[in-house]
Amino acid sequence: MKTFLGHTITVIATALVVGCASTGENLQRSTATNIGNNIDPADITITNVERSMSSVKWHAAAGGISYNCSADDMVRQIYCLKK
Repeated sequence: MKTFLGHTITVIATALVVGCASTGENLQRSTATNIGNNIDPADITITNVERSMSSVKWHAAAGGISYNCSADDMVRQIYCLKK
């Protein structure tokens, strides 16, 4: 019973940490850094966020240009491709 409870707590804690890493504000900052062009993160619109245990994917729009973006679960390795 103690092992099951310990594993459950670990899974919940991991999910919370992963979810916090890919907040909307973090995705805006990461997108701005990746696409460059001296864009203010507040000017980037984030939509269609899909989170999994090991990655996150999202659509971003800035300055009339749309991007498909993805990153690892902690949003460290970001890749954005212009649509």
